[in-house]
Amino acid sequence: MNLCLKKKSMEISRIENIYTGTLRPRHARFNNLAKEVVSSLNIEFTTKYPSYLDRLKINLNTKLVGYRKYNNKIKKNTLAIVHHALPQPSSKFLLEIDLPMSLNNYDILNHRRSWKEVRNKLESEECKGIIVFSEWAKRNLILHYGPKINEKTFVLYPPIYSNQLDFKLKNKNIDFTFIATQFLMKGGYQVLEAFNNLQKSGFNDINLTIVTRLNELKNIPTDFKNNKNIKWIEANLNDEEITQLLKCSKCLLHPTLSDSFGVVVLEAMSQGCSIIASNMASFPEMVSNENGFLVTPPISTSVNDTYITEFGNSKYFNSYLETLNLDNLTEEIFNNMKTLISNPETTKSLMHGSLKKFSNKFSETVWIRNFKDILKKTLELHV
Repeated sequence: MNLCLKKKSMEISRIENIYTGTLRPRHARFNNLAKEVVSSLNIEFTTKYPSYLDRLKINLNTKLVGYRKYNNKIKKNTLAIVHHALPQPSSKFLLEIDLPMSLNNYDILNHRRSWKEVRNKLESEECKGIIVFSEWAKRNLILHYGPKINEKTFVLYPPIYSNQLDFKLKNKNIDFTFIATQFLMKGGYQVLEAFNNLQKSGFNDINLTIVTRLNELKNIPTDFKNNKNIKWIEANLNDEEITQLLKCSKCLLHPTLSDSFGVVVLEAMSQGCSIIASNMASFPEMVSNENGFLVTPPISTSVNDTYITEFGNSKYFNSYLETLNLDNLTEEIFNNMKTLISNPETTKSLMHGSLKKFSNKFSETVWIRNFKDILKKTLELHV
């Protein structure tokens, strides 16, 4: 299938993928798959990674003007995909963004003083589109900057490599897995209490694997640390090691108390894990009764879909947690874990549900198709 530019469309000969902040594994996946798609359209594709000086300039600009501003020159006839920053005026660009205030380094004062200027840039003709990671994030963005950007805002879930989905579900010998660097913020302590209660209820042969920053566990009771059925792993695993761990796991526990999107949930779904996650932000888009359970924390990290940025500060949030009663959340986690342990067929059905849902909505094939559709609309391509 050959694609070409309409005569009246933008004259674009190159797409440049520009990163402006700290690089994470998902950025490499985005870049590799985007390059594949753009190359299939016979358009040149280049990648610009930020130098230390680039990041310094952007952070300085944020302090000066209130938002992340990318001042490097973008060549003529180039469409820039800019991650978490706004380019110079007259540059044609696609903005890729997590949450609205990621443009302000999650500073509410920066957001307030730059709101109008950012809104005007997003509404401008130069902004050809805005890519967000979920329907929840899209609602969040529109609540911040108004309905005029609705039609140019596209949902593109984070890319997960998934060439081979294993529906046989072999070698699943880990009952429960918890993966999070921020142990308390992601509900780690409630997971420990629920697991401990399961053992007290007579489920003595179950096991739990926890991947986290072990230096965050100073205040965790010794009984938990010495539990022979709990395996503790330092959070320095690479992508391949995480994939292998999830491939052996029956259920991912992610009862987070503050989050906007958990990529680990998609990774777990791709490996056939059932999911227990929080009913907040983007998680209902990933988890339903088809593949797991949603639990309800006694707090919300959003008000009318507007993310509360203070909850992204782990020091603030951990202090806030001390004021809350999380017993009901622990009980919900316990009940759902008990359901899985007591009903192997239910667990197997939910694991298959994760694979099916991932294949239909979040797979690499779906990502490539959706990204190509975004480019076709942005560049006015036609078959």
